[in-house]
Formats: sequence, structure tokens, C-alpha cells
Amino acid sequence: MKKLATLVLSISLAFGLTACGGVSIPTKETTVGQSAAQETEAKTEAVTEAEEKEAASTEAATEAENAESTETENAAEDEEAVTVIVDTDEAYVAVKGYDPNGEGGYTVYVDITNKTDHNLMFSIEDSLVNLNIVHPDPKWEQQVEAGGELTDVAITWPAEDLEGIEVEEIRLMNFVIYDLDSEASIFSELIRLNP
Repeated sequence: MKKLATLVLSISLAFGLTACGGVSIPTKETTVGQSAAQETEAKTEAVTEAEEKEAASTEAATEAENAESTETENAAEDEEAVTVIVDTDEAYVAVKGYDPNGEGGYTVYVDITNKTDHNLMFSIEDSLVNLNIVHPDPKWEQQVEAGGELTDVAITWPAEDLEGIEVEEIRLMNFVIYDLDSEASIFSELIRLNP
């Protein structure tokens, strides 16, 4: 849409400059041949000026688009930094980052939001790291009060359990969310994380 607007503006500017290009009117002292040559020269100058202004306008528009594109790419990179793993009517969980050398071992940081008016328990019952069974230590559980939100919650796998393993994939084989008030499971899925 912006490109179309820039094009229309550039064309209208070129026509406007061409129309106001200063055509000389022959006087009694000039001959018809001189008048036609002067008129052609004036039109050429006007067209050249219009082309230069159009080029400058196009360059400015291109710079503006490039700046906007860079801002969009930066925003996209920021969005990529967060990986949403649960987004339901009841809960929201997003991975904020990974720390291979976290306190106690390999750590994944998550933000958790309870969208309900009940207390919820978030837990990981089984997990695989590069297809090796490794459990977070201790068994990871996090309670979130009704309508509550927690940020940078750590899920840690013990360093000694991951010795000699370069983490490429984590499968949360049974990521479960329980309603503590009714003791019902409201979410249970396999979630794959690729750090």
C-alpha cells in the first residue's frame, strides 16, 4: 500500500513539475526556430528536474521502507525469543530462554499465566532429553493461584543426569495442568522444545 502511495505521489509530482515547466513564449525578436528550440530545452530541463525529484522521493520512500522492514524484523526476532507451548482458555505457558549452565543443571525458563478463577498446578510427569529419559529434579511442579501470573520460572534437569549429552531436544512427555479445586486434569500433552 505504501509503495502504491509513493508511486502515485511521484507520478503526480512529475506531472505537476512538467506542467509548470516554464515554457517560453516567442516574442517579436525571436524566430520560430529559436522559440521551438528554447521550448524543447525548457521542457527537457523540467523533465530532468522532475526525474531528479522523483528519484529523490523514491530513495526517501525506499529508506523509510527499509527502516520499517528493519523494525519489523527486530520485532519478529523478539517474538521468536518467546516460544508459546500452551495457550488455552485456562492457561498460558511460554518458554523465555534456556541456560545450559543454570544453577543445578540445564535450565529452561518459562512464564506461566492462570486464566481461570481456580488454583492450577502445572507439572512435568515424564521427559526425554535427546531421547534419554531424564526427569527434572526434583519432580517439577508449580502452583499458580487463580488469575495469577509467574515469570521466569525455572525448570532444571540435573547436570549429572545430562553428563556427556549435548541438549538438542527436550520432550515433555506429559506436561499436565490440574485444576486443584476440582482435582481434574485440564491439559495433558507432549511438548517438544528445541533450544
